Amino acid sequence: MNSIQCQCGTEYKITPQYFGAQFACTKCGGVVNVPVPPVATLPPPRSHLGPQADVAPLIPATPGGGTIDTTHRYLIKQKRLAINQSYYIRDDAQRLLLYAFRPIAFVKRMIQVMAVAATLVISFLLSIEVLSALQKVNQELSIIAMLAMIALGAVGSVIVGILLAPLRHTTFYEDEGKTRPVFDVLQLERFQFPYANYTVRTSDGTVLAKLRQHLIWAILRKRWEIYNPAGILLCVAREDSWEKALLRRWIGPLFGLLRMHFIFVPGDGMDESSVADFTRDFSIFDSYVLDMSRDVNGLLDRRVALAQAIMLDTGERR
Repeated sequence: MNSIQCQCGTEYKITPQYFGAQFACTKCGGVVNVPVPPVATLPPPRSHLGPQADVAPLIPATPGGGTIDTTHRYLIKQKRLAINQSYYIRDDAQRLLLYAFRPIAFVKRMIQVMAVAATLVISFLLSIEVLSALQKVNQELSIIAMLAMIALGAVGSVIVGILLAPLRHTTFYEDEGKTRPVFDVLQLERFQFPYANYTVRTSDGTVLAKLRQHLIWAILRKRWEIYNPAGILLCVAREDSWEKALLRRWIGPLFGLLRMHFIFVPGDGMDESSVADFTRDFSIFDSYVLDMSRDVNGLLDRRVALAQAIMLDTGERR
């Protein structure tokens, strides 16, 4: 069996390792059950994020023999002295599984900064001209007009800054040479408030999941939500506890004793039982461990979990 159809006619390609799974159709929302053919010794069913995650091919094996699909503990380390944000993702045997790359878009940032500065300068010069022109007529009116021009310039500079802000996407590659892309995390909006939204998709454009960061909630406790392609909330990645979250804001990491620690909690995040942990190591440079050994039912596609892990560092502007 190479494919299966939903009752609405939408067709999905199926590989043997996904026999016995079920998912929600992205078109009509109906449940599609993948039957198990009458053959001997089939791989166990998988349950991930929906049709895109379930039917997508497995990540190819690394030269050392590991795959991200068969690994439950990932060592993530930021590349040292790099202009762009780059991360090595390895297994316990130090085999490179993925290389994550998020460019800083230096040229676009410079254009944005210069445009904002130019807007402020122009508004200031115009306010001086307005002051000079109206001062002879009415001094109070000239001051009010000058202040209004300065206020408009400030608002205009903010708008210009938002419009020219570069969208910073993250790409995961099989190798450090960036020759074989595997999947991406796409930033969806330039203006990110009160939520920051991202999409995780494969290199061929198949959506795996949607990530949403709560910017207001993060003032007290950082929180991200993970949705499947149909918009169903699967999991919440949040700081391990309210007490530690507040202490981190008041006194900082306290020499590593309060280092960053996120837990992945199924559903709306109210439960205390987690399926994964993302913890910072004791190190000068950013170094983390993503432990998914408790995700025995395959709630999260490993690609989505790794995408979220990287965004817990880059997306939080650490």
